[in-house]
Amino acid sequence: MKIKAKGIGHGRAESSIVVSQLPISFLGGVDPAKGAVVEASSDIKGKSFAGKILAFPHGKGSTVGSYVIFQLKKSGTAPAAMLNHKAEAIVATGAILAGIPMLTGIPVEVLKEGDRAIIDADEGTLEMPDVDERTVVTVIAKKGDKVLILKRSSKVSTYAGKWAGVSGGLQPGEEPLEAARREMKEETGLSLGQKEIAVRGEPIYARDNEMLWEIHPFLVEIQEESIALDWEHDEYQWVSPGEIGNYQTVPKLDKVIESLLKQQSSAEKKVC
Repeated sequence: MKIKAKGIGHGRAESSIVVSQLPISFLGGVDPAKGAVVEASSDIKGKSFAGKILAFPHGKGSTVGSYVIFQLKKSGTAPAAMLNHKAEAIVATGAILAGIPMLTGIPVEVLKEGDRAIIDADEGTLEMPDVDERTVVTVIAKKGDKVLILKRSSKVSTYAGKWAGVSGGLQPGEEPLEAARREMKEETGLSLGQKEIAVRGEPIYARDNEMLWEIHPFLVEIQEESIALDWEHDEYQWVSPGEIGNYQTVPKLDKVIESLLKQQSSAEKKVC
């Protein structure tokens, strides 16, 4: 699989990943002599990242942290590359000073310890040869304050018995918006015009073992309450977003719904 991101600095690196789900402070939180995080609250305390690809959400702490990253390079204990969800100036400056290839815009939460990765800061890509990727759309239909969820049948190849939005993979040459309209027609019997599409969200990533799902989310406003299910689903429910936790769902369904509704709310506030 390959994820497109924003490259910082230059260069290419290949190694295994050391991943922290918590921010890292390089000043006081890292031992430059060992190339390891020493901060007591860190989820990777004591683990060496020297020569590895270090992934973490973002940096924190003093601007002197930039020079600590440079010192890691001089000591031969620097990471081979760094991955951030959102890079801030301290880490970015340190990466450039030390000549460490870096990417920002990476969904760190889907990375696993030991994943083999190839980083290209010039091209802005993260490649993980041992992880398969599948691009799908998920359409959340909304009527009033309720959203539509569907229970996947025993006939489907993935996540049978789980609850999901209207979803499916892209056909060759198909754009996500085209796939969203097609899946909505196939799975509910409803045709979508442009006006019903309230929100087109940014891709959300979900990791399931060695599969990475790239989910393109859509929110649509509909008036119909009755749905004509196809063979992929056994039943459907109209539920409030707060009730999603009561159902066994496909990965990240709650995050998809949350992000779409938040984006819709923000857009409505701007109009007002």
